[in-house]
Amino acid sequence: LRNQMLADLRMERSKEITRYLMDEMIAGCEYEYDEAEMEQYIRSAEEEMAMQPDLDELGYSPEELRQAIAGQAKQLWMAEAFCKAHGIAIDEADVTMQADQMQEMMSLMGEPVPDREALLEQARQDAYLTGLFTYIDNIIEQKMGGSYGDR
Repeated sequence: LRNQMLADLRMERSKEITRYLMDEMIAGCEYEYDEAEMEQYIRSAEEEMAMQPDLDELGYSPEELRQAIAGQAKQLWMAEAFCKAHGIAIDEADVTMQADQMQEMMSLMGEPVPDREALLEQARQDAYLTGLFTYIDNIIEQKMGGSYGDR
């Protein structure tokens, strides 16, 4: 039990460090974007989220929701720029496979399926985020001396 508790604590600390680093990285970046396009993106995301039955349970005000949507876009831009700057390549074959899986799952669940380009873009964004989080996790693991108590 003691080892499990220590591993859980180590994992929670790692998550806190990751959140802190992400917040700092996002805040430290400069973003150039078309305000009208961002507004359109936010409205589209708000409409999509409004269809979710449990949205009210999250307790976000409309302004907090808008800020979260814009923050997510900035996080994706930062992750892509970080990966490119650090030579972290994404596997386009894996991106295609992930998009195919998303399409299949949505079809099986009876959900509306976005067009192919939207699925590929989402899978590509996920790949950049994975690359960034893997990079951060490796640094944390080195600094903390092991991976969640298994070393």
